[in-house]
Amino acid sequence: MKMSEGSEELKLIEKAYVKLTRGVYPEGATKNEKRVIRKKANTLDIIDGVLYYKKKDGKRVSIIQLHFKVEL
Repeated sequence: MKMSEGSEELKLIEKAYVKLTRGVYPEGATKNEKRVIRKKANTLDIIDGVLYYKKKDGKRVSIIQLHFKVEL
């Protein structure tokens, strides 16, 4: 998965990261946006500061070091 700094996929991953770490959705998120964020968050794991994509076979693939800053 190739992501540029401003890509929609990266923005979605950032929102899913906040959902995973804080358990909240972005303020003003619609019902559909919450569904999309929840769906993406269910495919991700954060272990020791590394974001992993969970494959269907149960294995994890490192997709990004958490270099982006998300205000918590």
